[in-house]
Amino acid sequence: MKYYSAIVVSLSVALGLAPALAHDIAADDRGWYRRGLHNPTNMNYLTGDAVSGDPTYSFFVFNLDGVSEEIVGASLRLRLEDNGLVSDQGFETLALNEVTTDIDALIGGTGGMAGFEDLADGPQFGGVTASGRDRDATITVPLNAAGLAALNASRGERIAIGASLVSADNEERIEFLFGFSGSVSSDTRLILETADASVGGSVAGGNALVAFCENLSDPQSVVIPLAENMAVEAFDCEAAGLNVTPGDQLRILVRANVPGNEGNRLNGTVTGLSVTDPVVCANDTRDEVSGWVVTGIIWDCVRSGIPLIGNDSVRLVITGTAN
Repeated sequence: MKYYSAIVVSLSVALGLAPALAHDIAADDRGWYRRGLHNPTNMNYLTGDAVSGDPTYSFFVFNLDGVSEEIVGASLRLRLEDNGLVSDQGFETLALNEVTTDIDALIGGTGGMAGFEDLADGPQFGGVTASGRDRDATITVPLNAAGLAALNASRGERIAIGASLVSADNEERIEFLFGFSGSVSSDTRLILETADASVGGSVAGGNALVAFCENLSDPQSVVIPLAENMAVEAFDCEAAGLNVTPGDQLRILVRANVPGNEGNRLNGTVTGLSVTDPVVCANDTRDEVSGWVVTGIIWDCVRSGIPLIGNDSVRLVITGTAN
């Protein structure tokens, strides 16, 4: 495969800049309710019947304070651990629901039975079926029109989303999704696609080092240094100075290091362009390359099948046409 080289131009970019691109938002809070009870210190979002015949519903809270643009697409990203699925049928179906309970009461554990029931009723915002092949992976749950309407109504504020296991048979058996989900809030992310998204994207699950944005139709490029050790690192090529006209051929390269034992979590978003080729995930440490087709605006090196181990050096290449 042909790769390109570039002269890295010094560019000062304020890391506090709020990029006008798809928003990749880690959860402010999350947890579960059972019998009207929730422990505010427990961020596990097990959903289903962890106690035989006793339903457990979960919730996710996101802060949309930095979102002002119209939201035209959204997906919830949830982490299913290797032992996070228990099912006698080999698969379970999760539904997302509207939440009207006061958010402070919900996360504070005082939602009670009304808050518990609220997590599993009202308009559905979307859903997904997960099976054994989804273990030890990140699952994408697209939000429907009702979910988008609720998100747009909550721009600039917090929003809570409930979850229930609609495949549960209500019999005396244990069945659940997202058990052992731990306390890493970056594993639960809301990806928002906005109507006026700039060319750019985000990286999660890796120590992002640099993003290189190149306009192939109107030869020019910018380099954006990225902060290390961030749960989600966003970059905006146009805000950094790249001039783009709809129809231009663009290429984005991101370099990142896989931290510690987090080699199974490297993914992110791409916005402002229609991807024309599979996204290339290259593990330079192990000389492994694979391509993965973008789903919506989300790329995922792990789903591409490339092996990633802590401290590996990874190169991501995205090619497309400017919207």
